[in-house]
Amino acid sequence: MRVTVVGAGVAGLVAAVELAERGHEVEVLERSPRLGGAACAWSAGGMIAPWCEAEAGEEEVAEKGPEALAWWPRQISQAKIEGTLVVASRRDHAELARFARMTERFEHADAVRIGELEPNLSGRFDKGLFFPEEGHVDPREALPALVRRLEALGGAVRFGVDADPEALDADAVLDCRGLAARNAVPELRGVRGEMMLLRTAEIAFKRPVRMLHPRLSLYVVPRADDIFMVGATSIGVLHARRCRRAPPSSF
Repeated sequence: MRVTVVGAGVAGLVAAVELAERGHEVEVLERSPRLGGAACAWSAGGMIAPWCEAEAGEEEVAEKGPEALAWWPRQISQAKIEGTLVVASRRDHAELARFARMTERFEHADAVRIGELEPNLSGRFDKGLFFPEEGHVDPREALPALVRRLEALGGAVRFGVDADPEALDADAVLDCRGLAARNAVPELRGVRGEMMLLRTAEIAFKRPVRMLHPRLSLYVVPRADDIFMVGATSIGVLHARRCRRAPPSSF
C-alpha cells in the first residue's frame, strides 16, 4: 500500500517508520525546506516519561507511553533509558508527595540515593522520586536518525512541499501536520512552552531531572557536548496557576 504522511515532525516520522517496517511504501511530505524547521519537536525536551507525565497528562499517556520505551531504543541508538529523577526543596516536600500520589513505578530516594544517581546534586536535596524505567532522546538527533531509518527501509522524505492532505493521490494519507492543520480541525489548540539551551562543563547529569515547585516546575535534560535543555510547564498553565493564587487586589 502506498502511504503519504504529511508532516516530518516526530509524529509523522514515527508513523512513517512504523508503516515502512510493516512493508508499506511510504513518502513523507514536509512544508519546511529543512528538517525541524516548523516542527514543535525541534524544541521539545525529548523525555520518554509516561509515569511522570501521568501527573498532569491524559490517561492514554500512561497507558500507551511504555510502548515508546521499547520502540525508541529499537529504532535509534541515541535513545537512552537512564530513568527520571524528581526532586523538590525541603519547603516544597508537599509537591513531591502530591506528585507521588499522581504517578507510579517510582522509588523513593533519600539524600544518599540522590547523590548516587546524580553526584552533582549531592547534598542539595534530601528527598526525591526515581523513575528507573523512563528514558529520553535529543529531538535534534532523533529526527535525523528517524529519517535515516526510514530511508533504510525504502521510504523517502520530500521537503518544501506544502501539501493539502485532501488532494493527495495515495492509498492512504496520514495528516501529521500538528497545529498547521487547525484550519481543517478547528478544535486544535496550541500550547506554548519555554525552553533554553545551556552549555557548561561544570556539571553532568545522566538523566532528566525535574524540579517541583507549587507555581513553576522546571526540568533539565542532558544532551551531548555539555549542553542542557531547561524547560518549563506550558505558559498557559503557568498563567492559570498564577491567577488562581493571586489576591483580588493584584488585578
